[in-house]
Amino acid sequence: MKRIFIKPTPLVIDGETLARKVRKPVGGHLAADGEEVNDDTYWQRRLADQEVELVQRTASPATPPSPVRATK
Repeated sequence: MKRIFIKPTPLVIDGETLARKVRKPVGGHLAADGEEVNDDTYWQRRLADQEVELVQRTASPATPPSPVRATK
């Protein structure tokens, strides 16, 4: 199954920004920093309701391989 990285959107009430708690279907809450989850109908509904947002994760730069030295 395809995986996506999402995080809760901020909750704005009377001009005040609050942290939003989003329930996971198996219990608990989505981490405030975001989590990788299955791309299923549950999370697609949360995206449509703008309770969560899709986060594009940037790939970390690969470390160049170290040269191999011949041993005698």
